[in-house]
Amino acid sequence: MKPAIVFLLFLFSSISSIAQSFEGRIVYKINIKGDFSPQEKMMLPNEAKLFTKGDQSRMEMSLGLGMSTTTISNLKTGDAISLMNFLGSKYAIESKGVDENRDEYMKNANLEITKESKAIAGYTCKKAIVSYTDPQTKNTTEIEVWFTTELNFNNDFVKGPFQKIEGAMLEFNLLQQGINMNFQATLVSLEKVNDRQFEVPDGYKKLTQDELMKMMGGK
Repeated sequence: MKPAIVFLLFLFSSISSIAQSFEGRIVYKINIKGDFSPQEKMMLPNEAKLFTKGDQSRMEMSLGLGMSTTTISNLKTGDAISLMNFLGSKYAIESKGVDENRDEYMKNANLEITKESKAIAGYTCKKAIVSYTDPQTKNTTEIEVWFTTELNFNNDFVKGPFQKIEGAMLEFNLLQQGINMNFQATLVSLEKVNDRQFEVPDGYKKLTQDELMKMMGGK
């Protein structure tokens, strides 16, 4: 997996992890540009939805061709299950506890909070720059993060530089290896979230990470 994608997944995990004091829904518009094949373009996500309640979070990401991925997380235990729907085939991949491989990517990351600000989804946001050096390639990547302190978010479960961000991350931009990724909140809704959002529905076949990679043509 490309370092940029690993870092992006960590960032979305961080967004989920700081939401335990916020109950509601945040909708993100996703815009990804780069040199992709026609098949890859059809697979790119265009929207993500985050639902949070107590110690639980649910991140839904819609892909092309009616495909989708959903990650349901328990913030206290670190356990998570990813639900993948590929053209009608449904798979569930479980992970237990803290992802040590993911945390390895964050050891050398730094955070700089700037004086810039702008409004996103009706909230005043501050700009932060997260810089990260890949331990293998030694290449440095910067992520532009916009966050607001106007929402009741808590970062007790977050590790790395994102723990210093005192608020909800409503936009971030990443440019690496010719790929430009932008995630921006278009809706923040303080609302009651049904407990069923954090239940795994029937009809999903359980796989390990290795089994999923082999099925998708990976090593």
